[in-house]
Amino acid sequence: MAEAKEFVEHWTRIWAEHDGAGWPELLHEGCELRNPLGTVPRSALPGYMANLLRAMPDHTLTPTGWGETADGVLIEWVMTGGGVEIRGADRFTLRDGRATEGFAYFDPAPMIAAMTPPPLPVERLAREYDAAWNAGDVEAIVARHAPNGSYRLHIGGGPEITGRAAMHGAFTAALGNWRELSFELNRIRCGADYYVWESTVRGELARPLRLGPVTIEPTGRTLTFTGIDLVSLDADGLISAKDTWFDILAAVAQSTSVSPPVPTS
Repeated sequence: MAEAKEFVEHWTRIWAEHDGAGWPELLHEGCELRNPLGTVPRSALPGYMANLLRAMPDHTLTPTGWGETADGVLIEWVMTGGGVEIRGADRFTLRDGRATEGFAYFDPAPMIAAMTPPPLPVERLAREYDAAWNAGDVEAIVARHAPNGSYRLHIGGGPEITGRAAMHGAFTAALGNWRELSFELNRIRCGADYYVWESTVRGELARPLRLGPVTIEPTGRTLTFTGIDLVSLDADGLISAKDTWFDILAAVAQSTSVSPPVPTS
């Protein structure tokens, strides 16, 4: 009984202090701890505790009762943290005061839910980003991009632009090309961390628009053409990469077409 009591006291201290480095002291070489989430070897227990602490920094695990068994000890416990409460039991086989094997029994579903980040609201983020473009708000547009994110307009061999400062300059210049500019959603396709945004672009040029070898002159006409954005999001919902394609030939055709003659009587 004294051996089991000392083991439980040591086990309780490890959990109370989140002392992952203290775990190997409780276990014989080669001992593994098995739980519903998998098997953790003795050498991996410090890292296991560190990962749990990162995922649930406010967690506590407290024994609610324990008893000596024929070959070891059984500890009942309650864990709280991350807005969940989990009750379970650990059974250890002991030899000379240390465990040769250990099994944990609990329902892992609440822990998995607490440690799993919520899904990104991809469509909402996409619509808010589109609203910033329709408002011509460069600050709001750039704020949606990750600090080290990238952007590329795939027309005329355009270069990749990296970083918020560079994108701020590029987007300011792009918006400055137009007197009026709007984006109308045609279709959106969302994944877990990306979306494809298909839209109709309408605008009147304020100055010549140079896109690689092509220059579109302002004519006072409203140009209408389609565009596609492929947008990747990081874990925080910021844009890590954006690639854009426009039907530039449609815009060129509209800017160079000749208006039909006006009939006269």
